[in-house]
Amino acid sequence: MSNFFDLVIEETGDIVKSIYDHPFIRELSVGSLSQELFTYYIEQDTYYLVEFSRCLSIIASKCDSGDIKSFLSFAEEALGELEPIHNSFMNNKGNNINAISPANLFYTSYLKSVCSMEPVSIGIAAVLPCFFIYRDVGSFISTNRIHDNPYNQWIDAYANTYFSESVDKIIHISNQCALQESESNRQKMVTAAVRSSTLEFYFWDDAYHLRKFGNFK
Repeated sequence: MSNFFDLVIEETGDIVKSIYDHPFIRELSVGSLSQELFTYYIEQDTYYLVEFSRCLSIIASKCDSGDIKSFLSFAEEALGELEPIHNSFMNNKGNNINAISPANLFYTSYLKSVCSMEPVSIGIAAVLPCFFIYRDVGSFISTNRIHDNPYNQWIDAYANTYFSESVDKIIHISNQCALQESESNRQKMVTAAVRSSTLEFYFWDDAYHLRKFGNFK
């Protein structure tokens, strides 16, 4: 019998491949992505990570497991280390919430809803793709990047051992949670992970096309 994460990998394989093949990722890996597109992505990700951190706190507040609480605290600290990297690319512009992308609004709203309203296990499944997809993408870009890539600082943040260890931990936690759930809730966990993975793709796509919520031009 496959464990939970094996099922997630099976169900999200085409999504992850589409992310690898996306022009944002391809151009980022060879350093040809425009500064305008990357800065817009960073602005979106800065907003996203604030909301994502809140989701981790929501899960922790509902959780009785010391191991999970410890991991979530560790994860929040790891995400906090991305702030100076983001600031270096944003030129201290701050984050303009009025310029939020449709995928960003959808994704963060979805995560907050799941983490607030569903069992802890499903919340963990929903936040899982932010970890494992970024590790996979970071590794992919790191392998294919040019030596003097202007985005090396960002690439290194997701291709390092410290971040990889956090991914391994949440994969283990998600597998353990799935073992304790009913078949119905295990399927809901898979569904949550697939939906978040899909929104990861659209997050990149919105950044590449500079989409802004409410902009119909």
